[in-house]
Amino acid sequence: MLWLAYNKCVESSGTKIVMKNNTPACVLMSPRQYEALMETLADYIAQEEAEERMAHYNPQETMSHEEVMESFGITQDDFADVRVEIE
Repeated sequence: MLWLAYNKCVESSGTKIVMKNNTPACVLMSPRQYEALMETLADYIAQEEAEERMAHYNPQETMSHEEVMESFGITQDDFADVRVEIE
């Protein structure tokens, strides 16, 4: 029964902070809100990483696609039968 009460509170207000001894103990939110929050966090972390990499970017230290393939002894023909799906 308690779960139903919490569920209704979360549905109506979006989130609910559960207190224990006048201290926040946990935060209740819908799975949709949680997924959106985690996606936002992942985007933020990726942005921070990109900014860190760009701060140390040196074009003279980069290799072209062709140079990388040559360094590994790979040709475009090696990928002729490879199928890739990107979502």
